[in-house]
Amino acid sequence: MTLRLIKNATIANDGQVSEGDLLIREGRIEKIASSISVMMRN
Repeated sequence: MTLRLIKNATIANDGQVSEGDLLIREGRIEKIASSISVMMRN
């Protein structure tokens, strides 16, 4: 499973620009929020 967290991204959508975090799982955006934290397992 591929999981990526992009912090402090510039997000453009519908003519609006904002900053936030993106959580991407298996190549699809799963969550957009002002702050996302995830626990990593080994």
